[in-house]
Amino acid sequence: MKRWLKITLWVLAALLVLLGAALIAVQSPRVQTALAKRFISRLEASTDSKIEFNGISVKPFDAVHLDGLVILDPHPYRDVDTLFWAKNISATFSARGLFSGEGVYLNRIRISDGGLHLTLEPYDSTQLTNLERIFRLFENSGDGSVDWEGHI
Repeated sequence: MKRWLKITLWVLAALLVLLGAALIAVQSPRVQTALAKRFISRLEASTDSKIEFNGISVKPFDAVHLDGLVILDPHPYRDVDTLFWAKNISATFSARGLFSGEGVYLNRIRISDGGLHLTLEPYDSTQLTNLERIFRLFENSGDGSVDWEGHI
């Protein structure tokens, strides 16, 4: 019985050490950037865009800082393929809405050296913006009208 107790304690101690190491590693900008790139690749798969950035730094449950963000339109209506660009983006947030299912509350966003290229594009018998097309913020009802499916 004592042997099983020792084994259990050693396993629990090893799990606590691994959990602590993971928490420390996640605070590293290098690890945060790698995790963000995986998230961005999933986001690109669900949108019609190419998203690039140079680095990210996250303070858990407080702030995020993003360097060199560019959102490209792979199928531009006009000649410009860049939807959004920014040298730096800093945002403070509160995660209290995650527990109620409302999402993350953004307190402040600061964008430096950035811009947005918004274009009206023909869509059936109406017009949409490139932003709506890229992030699929609409739904075609089949009668030529467009129903909103999301929000920004």
